[in-house]
Amino acid sequence: MLYMVTDEYGSSDEYTNNSTHGEIPDEISLEETMDLNGQIAKFEHSEGFLPVMFSTHDDKPDYNGSYLSDEHKNLRSLYRRRKQYQYKLEQMKTSIRKAHAELRMEGEYKSYKVTREHIKKIVHTVLTEKCTGKGAVRKCQAEFGEEKEWVEKAYRKYLVDKQVRLISDALDSDESEIASEIRSLRLLEFEKGSKGLQFSAYLSKIMKAKSIANTSLSLKAENRKLTDCCTAQADKISELETIIRGMLKCDNLYRVTSCKRAFPDWSYEKIGKYTNLSRQTVSKLLRNAQ
Repeated sequence: MLYMVTDEYGSSDEYTNNSTHGEIPDEISLEETMDLNGQIAKFEHSEGFLPVMFSTHDDKPDYNGSYLSDEHKNLRSLYRRRKQYQYKLEQMKTSIRKAHAELRMEGEYKSYKVTREHIKKIVHTVLTEKCTGKGAVRKCQAEFGEEKEWVEKAYRKYLVDKQVRLISDALDSDESEIASEIRSLRLLEFEKGSKGLQFSAYLSKIMKAKSIANTSLSLKAENRKLTDCCTAQADKISELETIIRGMLKCDNLYRVTSCKRAFPDWSYEKIGKYTNLSRQTVSKLLRNAQ
């Protein structure tokens, strides 16, 4: 493979893995890299060092007519070697990052799975109990005997389409009153392909829907209470109307005395209004009735 190396002073050189400059070492230690940097720094600060433009041919002078000294030649060689080390180090870092990513994926999908039973339990806990999303995951972990690390892994896990559908199925199959209210109001409808979110985000959506559904249930309960109160008052009014109509069919004395017994705190004027009599007549009838 062919590589192009350019040092800090503009010189460029081509080399391969099997060039005359030496093969790229398989293993590179930090001490070797630091030693190279130290040698380069030593040359750069040595007496007589001139920052000239290096030529690709050692037997040709540079722009000011000076020939490359032995120290300059060694410095260019050190730059070349450092570029080789840096290239090899980048390859090693890339390999290490890939290995770490594979290990993380293996640990996430093998040791910290989120199953159908887990999702069903967590969703039901969020709907029926007073707890946070992470609290519901923690209760699920205790019930199923999972490791403590499972709580954070499951809570922060990015869900795929299949797992999102499991959340929707858990909401549809839950028999709690709050779940029924969420379904009737259509507060949660997870679309197909809505992946890319963490489990915590879906639990937050469920908790918001739960809050709205609880408010709706409270308003419905208050409405039923007011309706029952109005019904009771309407029945009482109907009963009073019946009494009044019966009283109107009787003589004046019976109507006045019956009204007084039913409403002892009423004044003569009010009794007269409902019996269609004057205040003086009501007063006279009540005195005679005594």
